Amino acid sequence: MSSKWDIEGLSGNNLEFWEVKMEAILMEIVKKNFG
Repeated sequence: MSSKWDIEGLSGNNLEFWEVKMEAILMEIVKKNFG
């Protein structure tokens, strides 16, 4: 079942990578708005 998760790169180890990436992006947004 290589569904849309594989296409979007959210399967397996990539999920952890995306969590870190999204957290970094959120931190940048917070810094811009409230920093």
